[in-house]
Amino acid sequence: MRNEQPEGSMTDRDYLVVWLALECIGIEGQRLVLIDGNTCDDIEEVLEATFADGSTALYEGGGHPTGIETRRERTYYFAGPARCPHPDVVFLGDTSETLDTFAVLVDGQIASRAWSVRRTNTSAEIAVETVEMHRRKGYGSQVVSAWVSFQLQQGKHAIYSHRIGNLESQALAEKTGARQFVDVVSYY
Repeated sequence: MRNEQPEGSMTDRDYLVVWLALECIGIEGQRLVLIDGNTCDDIEEVLEATFADGSTALYEGGGHPTGIETRRERTYYFAGPARCPHPDVVFLGDTSETLDTFAVLVDGQIASRAWSVRRTNTSAEIAVETVEMHRRKGYGSQVVSAWVSFQLQQGKHAIYSHRIGNLESQALAEKTGARQFVDVVSYY
């Protein structure tokens, strides 16, 4: 089992490939290609990537792009365990709605949960939500930390992404020790 990614073993571009594979998209040179998978999003026709070091790359899908922006996302990975302790978290596993689910329960109800929105044998991407009345209590960082620890113990790359402008999600990523590696703008 692996608890940390070896420093320097993967580049930001390598992590971009890992993240895109979760969306059933691969990169061949500067070209986006559809790959096998079971949770495919719509393939972008153009993906503009700005890496944490300031470098940029443009990848094209080969269709007829309209130039309509579909999303702006910031994406992170965890090189090691998340920073926050998680004593209140319970593991719910795979549920009828979610995969690899961790939760904080208050009075028997889910106050916050994190789960794998997408997963493969080598990586997983997190989704997290906290009930409004339970926000700002540290529950979000606890469930993220538990999820990250689980993924790393499974030997997987743990990926976190959010829409650019979602400041709450950005603060949560930073609080838990995620390392930002790319901002992407997708066009169809």
